[in-house]
Amino acid sequence: RDSRGRLWFCTVEGLSLFDGQRFINYRTNEGLPHRMVTDIVETGHGGYWLATFGGLFLFRPSLLNPVRFQSVPLPGESVDAQPTVLFKSSAGEVWCGTLRGGLYRIETGPSPHGVAVALSGMNPGEINALAETPDGSMWIGASRRLIRRRRNGELSSWALTNGVHMVRSLLVDRQGLLWAAGAGQISRIDPRYEPVAITRHLYKEGDPQGNIECLYQDSGGTIWIG
Repeated sequence: RDSRGRLWFCTVEGLSLFDGQRFINYRTNEGLPHRMVTDIVETGHGGYWLATFGGLFLFRPSLLNPVRFQSVPLPGESVDAQPTVLFKSSAGEVWCGTLRGGLYRIETGPSPHGVAVALSGMNPGEINALAETPDGSMWIGASRRLIRRRRNGELSSWALTNGVHMVRSLLVDRQGLLWAAGAGQISRIDPRYEPVAITRHLYKEGDPQGNIECLYQDSGGTIWIG
């Protein structure tokens, strides 16, 4: 949902906008650089950051044809980083997690580009989710571990052997607790303590409900698990 109340849908066949009355679809034949769209975040200046398997783009909707999609380079070891998730922090920083290239902070000036953020050899694997707790820490949910990056750049992480298994979704609830969900379990983490307190809720092996893709807290405070 953007600041104008419109709904954006990122799909495997393109990008769709619902303005309250009708859908507008952006596909490759409308100029979309890649049909696999994984995330979208507003720039705050009438544009959107758009993550696709064809790269990161600055998308400026327009009545003109074709729609403008400006490529945002993500330099690093992987020439095919494949962005998976975008996040805008409380400080206004834009972050991008990728399938193969790790984590990037996006420089949002006249020539936007990604700056690779070192994770000190933690080898996170595929980055699936990003979240921020009230203390300003960035949490990175990945296929191999859960990583905490404090404001000063200090890192800590929890590997598979510590009960975190394929983190696919992160949620910071109203109490400032972090929920991390993925394959086989959901964990509730209290980041106010050091070491952090982790409460795990395990599912039986083979239970299809254990493969959690998304988390959401509604206006009544209830947490929904997809």
